[in-house]
Order: sequence, then C-alpha cells, then structure tokens
Amino acid sequence: MLTTKKLKNNVPATAGIHEPTNEEIAVRAYLIWEKNGKPHGQDRAYWLQAEAELQAGYKKLQEAFNATAIVPKPKAKAARPNGLVKSVKSALTKKRW
Repeated sequence: MLTTKKLKNNVPATAGIHEPTNEEIAVRAYLIWEKNGKPHGQDRAYWLQAEAELQAGYKKLQEAFNATAIVPKPKAKAARPNGLVKSVKSALTKKRW
C-alpha cells in the first residue's frame, strides 16, 4: 500500500494515486491468462503477476506525480505602507492633554 508522504507546505504526495483494486487485478490477470493460451491451474500465479504489474505501474505514476507536483509558495507578508506607520507613531507620541 502506498503511504501518504507530505511535501513542502503539507501537500499530500499521493493525490489521485491509489492501489489497484481487486477488479483491476482480475481484469489484468484475465488478459494475461488469455495471452498465455488459457492454461488451467495457474490462476494464483496470474493474479500475483497482474497485481505486481499494476503496482509497478502505480509506482511509476506516483514518481511522475511527485516529480511534477506543483507546491505553492508561501505568501509573502504584506508590507505596511510607510504613511500608516508614521501616522500611528505620531498619534502615539502626541500628547492630547
């Protein structure tokens, strides 16, 4: 099973990538069985081969996703306008009494 890693800024690395389902494995195993002439008694071997092929495919997809994942840059802090800082400073230093 793929584990969820965290990239920079807590973006999950497995977004959209999943493990092969039983249905996907069954379809792939059936195609391998047909390709090999439909022999009897090797269903487990075809299942394991199909599962391994699909997992390898998902691993390649995961690596490609991680290599191209766009990680948003943190937002820069907004600078305060100088006029506001000066007016606040002058307001605090003025004596009002």
